[in-house]
Amino acid sequence: MKAPTVISMIGDLIDARHTMNAHCRGCGRTSTVDLEALPRRLGLDFVYVRARIPFSCAVCGSKEVSITIGGGHGFSGGQGERR
Repeated sequence: MKAPTVISMIGDLIDARHTMNAHCRGCGRTSTVDLEALPRRLGLDFVYVRARIPFSCAVCGSKEVSITIGGGHGFSGGQGERR
C-alpha cells in the first residue's frame, strides 16, 4: 500500500495541483489565491498548516480571513514538479 502524501507547505500544494481559497469573515467575499505568486511572498517551504497566513481582504481590509484547500484540476495523485 502506498503511503499517503503529506501536503503541508505551499510548494506541496502547487506540486499536487491543489487550490486555495480565501474567505473574508468581515464582508463575506471569497476569492481564489494565486498559488504561483504566493511563494514569492512567503516561500515554497512556508508551512501553512496551523499557521496564520498574513492575508487581508482586498475589499474591506479585514484581517479575519480563513482559507480552504481544494483538490486541483487534473490531480492524479502523482508527484508533480516545482516550477
